[in-house]
Amino acid sequence: MFERFKLRRMEKGASRWGRWCAHAMTISFLAAKRKYKGVAPTYAWLARKALLTRNHWKQITETDFVFEKSGEEVTISDDMNLLKVIHIVIDTEFGHDLASWDIPLWQRHMYLHLAHEEADKAVTSDKANS
Repeated sequence: MFERFKLRRMEKGASRWGRWCAHAMTISFLAAKRKYKGVAPTYAWLARKALLTRNHWKQITETDFVFEKSGEEVTISDDMNLLKVIHIVIDTEFGHDLASWDIPLWQRHMYLHLAHEEADKAVTSDKANS
């Protein structure tokens, strides 16, 4: 019984994490879009700015970033949009957290999938409301 409760709690937490990540990055993206409106940057450039507002991320070149907790490097190319960057963040940050908690691989994949689903819903919702 306790295991079912624990599993359900983790599922809800994964969904919340994905939703929260998407909302936070969307807000950062929209703030950068407003701030740099006259410059007319690309969506990838704005997504990079949103990524830099997150803890433990450091820019090492114009398009390359490192997540300092794990040392994982990612490239945000000019053809990426905010949603792709959000998914990278979920895989990197939440994936690192799940691995550090010694969660079995099959459960990590399930929780990451839930986080990605909620992020997709949140971004769609944010677009509809803006």
